[in-house]
Parts: sequence; structure tokens; C-alpha cells
Amino acid sequence: MFKKLYQFTLVAILLAFTIFASGCDEFCGGTSEEPVIEIAYQAGGNVTSVYAVKDGVELPPIEGASGTFFNIPVDINGSSVTYNFVTTQGNHTMQIFYDPVSELQSFECGFRFSIENLRLGSTTFTGAIISGGPNSFINYLITIQ
Repeated sequence: MFKKLYQFTLVAILLAFTIFASGCDEFCGGTSEEPVIEIAYQAGGNVTSVYAVKDGVELPPIEGASGTFFNIPVDINGSSVTYNFVTTQGNHTMQIFYDPVSELQSFECGFRFSIENLRLGSTTFTGAIISGGPNSFINYLITIQ
């Protein structure tokens, strides 16, 4: 009898550990990553680097932000950001405005962050179009033409 109770307790502890230690990605159905904006650069040439400008200070280059299709991060503690694009066709700037959203998923999963109402401010690109967003179940996409 004692042996069966011991085995049952051990299995219950292992099962509880497996459920609670599975991580946010599996248990919560997603990740807790900060939101990004997808960029499709179709203005000829390539983007060689992108820098965010915050409070008038240019930050280090955004890792992976080069080529013709890439993601740029969004500061969830702000509501606007200016990006400096260095391209093979010259340098450009783009100001973006958005509404940050934080939603508590659960105690185990924490908060999930997103953005809504993405809109363009001033830009030196001749054409930029916004598509996607929270109602289409994909990230926002800015196509630069």
C-alpha cells in the first residue's frame, strides 16, 4: 500500500512539474516577444542598415534589418519612432506613430504586447503603404516603393 501511494505521489509531482515548466511558448500558445513591423523594400537597390532615433539620439543599427524584406522592432514604451534607412540608393527617414497595447494573458503567461492604429508620419520615401495589422492576424507590413 505504501509503495503504491509513493508511486502515485511521484507521478503527480512529475506531471505537475511537466505542466508548469513547459514554458510560455508551448503552454500559452505563442511567445512573449515584442511586436515588430515587417518592411518590404521595393524602391530599387537594397537597404544596408536601419537605425532607430529616440529622443534625438541615433541608436545602434537594428540587427537583421537589411536587404529587401526584414523586421524592425517597435518600442512598446512609446507611441512613435523615427527610423533612418541607409540604402544603396541613398539615405531616407520614416516616422511611424502607433498605439501600444498590453494585455494580461494569465498569471503563468504574463503580458502580451502588440500595436494598433499604425500610421506614417513624415518620410523621405516617395511611396509607402501600410497593410496587415491586428485584425488580419499578421504583423503590420510597410511596403516601400
